[in-house]
Amino acid sequence: MLFCLPFAGGSATLTYNKWKEKLSDNIIVKPIELAGRGNRILEDFYEGVSDAVDDIYNLIMEEVEDDYDYAIFGHSMGAFLAYEVTQKIQAKNKKMPTHIFVSGRHAPNIEKSRNYSKLDDETFKQKIFELGATPKAIFENPEFQRIFLPILRNDFKIAEAPKVRDEISQLGCGITVLIGDNEGITDAEALAWRLHTTRGCTVKFIEGDHFFILKNEQKVLNIVIEQLSRKLAAKAVA
Repeated sequence: MLFCLPFAGGSATLTYNKWKEKLSDNIIVKPIELAGRGNRILEDFYEGVSDAVDDIYNLIMEEVEDDYDYAIFGHSMGAFLAYEVTQKIQAKNKKMPTHIFVSGRHAPNIEKSRNYSKLDDETFKQKIFELGATPKAIFENPEFQRIFLPILRNDFKIAEAPKVRDEISQLGCGITVLIGDNEGITDAEALAWRLHTTRGCTVKFIEGDHFFILKNEQKVLNIVIEQLSRKLAAKAVA
């Protein structure tokens, strides 16, 4: 089972549902839709990181069974939340994911100040458009803008939160890091993820900007399939 968390402003359903047909039959894709969008659009936004983490944790724990292994994938804000949710799973002594995939995000011990969420509307929209995944038509349509802008602002408030913990707390599961080779994350910022696990960390650079996950999707899927197939093979041998 692969739980998938979206990037800021994104819908997990729209981003990951198509993966169900592209991944192997023994990998069950479970998009985690966040509050305030998709089929949860009537729900209030999260107040902060802890609210988001608690909600995602509960949704995953409802699905996890002792007999089945699972993994977590997150891109950008989703990578940050995947890491924090896994920290909570570990702290609660619950069944850990066999692996997490953190995509388009520097390591948690590195602080990078962007503060998009505090910009005025016009500057904020321009910055979001420059990231490359949001069609300009979204911001030219008053109704879309009314719905979409608050979602983006709240997501960026979460994504831009300062470090949750001062000291590194290593996870007892493997990590695969996926980084666009043209998204502004340095080798050092990506490789620092290796400090956050006792079970090994692989860093993959993929051609593209921050939204390589959309523009180079098959490469991303190949990495996911390879890693999870290796986990399944190892379990079968054991």
